[in-house]
Amino acid sequence: MKIESSPFRLFVLFSICSILSLIFSQHIIYLPAAQAKDITAKNPSPHDDLSLLISKYGKPDIDDSTQYDKPRPPIVTRWLIYKKEHVEALYVPDGVSINDPPPYRKWKFVGFVDDKTKKPISAAEAVRRLQPRLRKP
Repeated sequence: MKIESSPFRLFVLFSICSILSLIFSQHIIYLPAAQAKDITAKNPSPHDDLSLLISKYGKPDIDDSTQYDKPRPPIVTRWLIYKKEHVEALYVPDGVSINDPPPYRKWKFVGFVDDKTKKPISAAEAVRRLQPRLRKP
C-alpha cells in the first residue's frame, strides 16, 4: 500500500504521534471536573466538550481534524487553535467505536497544548490565556 507523503500529512502524523505520546506518558493536564461542571451550569446548551469550549470562548482561528483523512488514522483527533492566545485544545470522538465512519457528532476533551511549543499546559493556564475571548452570558 503506497501512501503519498506531503508536508501536511507528515505534520498530521507527527501531531498524532505527539498526542499519543503525551496521552500515554500522562503529561496532558485534564480539565478539572469542578471547572467543567461550573462551565456546564452556566451554558446548558452545548452537547459535548468541544461545543462547550466554543460556547464559552467563541470560534477558534483553526478547527481541523483527521476524521476525513485517507487513510483515516486509528485514533481520530480534532484540534481547535486560538492563535493569538497560543492555545490548542485537543479532542477525540466521543461515544463511537474505533471503526465508525465520520462525521462524529460529539467530541471528548483530551487536553490543552501550547500552540507554539507543542507542550502541554494546564487548564488553569489555558483559561487565563483565553480570558480576553470570554463571552458574556
